[in-house]
Amino acid sequence: MRVDSRARSAAAPESDAYDKTLTRAEASRRIELLRAKLDKERHAGNDRPG
Repeated sequence: MRVDSRARSAAAPESDAYDKTLTRAEASRRIELLRAKLDKERHAGNDRPG
């Protein structure tokens, strides 16, 4: 099942995640930044010595 970008952005924590005027390049940049942010949050605290 394919989910459109509006549905994805509705689930995003940023209120301005959906913007019809974004270019592909801008959208790709936002996606990369979000992925990096989520990856950082996911791995936070995992590299501490035990």
